[in-house]
Order: sequence, then structure tokens, then C-alpha cells
Amino acid sequence: MKSPKQKGNRLEYQIAQFYQRKLDKDARRMPTSGALDNYKSDILKRIYDGWSDECKKKKKIAIYDWWEQAVRQAGINKPVLHIKANHKPILTVMSVEDYFELREELQDWRNKYDK
Repeated sequence: MKSPKQKGNRLEYQIAQFYQRKLDKDARRMPTSGALDNYKSDILKRIYDGWSDECKKKKKIAIYDWWEQAVRQAGINKPVLHIKANHKPILTVMSVEDYFELREELQDWRNKYDK
């Protein structure tokens, strides 16, 4: 049986791989897993994007407790929480304000290039 720490590390590696494939080829799991005073994100990205990633993999989901941790650790960045329960897909949680800001930016970009 794998330890909870190993499961959490595996999720962090998976999220880093998504970044590598989609946004930042140099992204990787933070070696100290967010333990540094000045950098709390679980994912180390070469390109500053204004987001702070928190990854949690547990049998039982405590989404609001984890969200509060992600918000505290994000500092000036926007928090994003990646969660995974046993035998379930990875989900990503963000505030509704951040979600609609992203949608608005995408719509503005589409309007700019669809003309």
C-alpha cells in the first residue's frame, strides 16, 4: 500500500505533466512541495502566470479546508486547487470570479481574431 505522501507526490507529478504538455515545458513538481516561505505552490513553473497550484490527493475530500489553504498560500497570486480522490478523475477548483475572468479573456481573444 502506498503512503499518503507518495499519492500526493504522484498527483503533483501529473499536474506538472499537464503544464509541460499544455503551457510550460519546464514545469515540474516543487521539490519541497510548497514548503518554502516565499514560494508555496506545489508546481514550479518557469513562466510566471499569476497562479499558485495546490494539489491534494486523499480518500476523503475536504474541499473547503483545502481551498482555504490554497488561498492562504497563494499570496498575491490566484489560487487553483487540483484534487483527486481514489478511483476518481482529477478536478481543478478555482473561484467563480477567476473562472469568469478567464472566460471573458477567452471571449475577448476570440472577438479580436474572429474579425
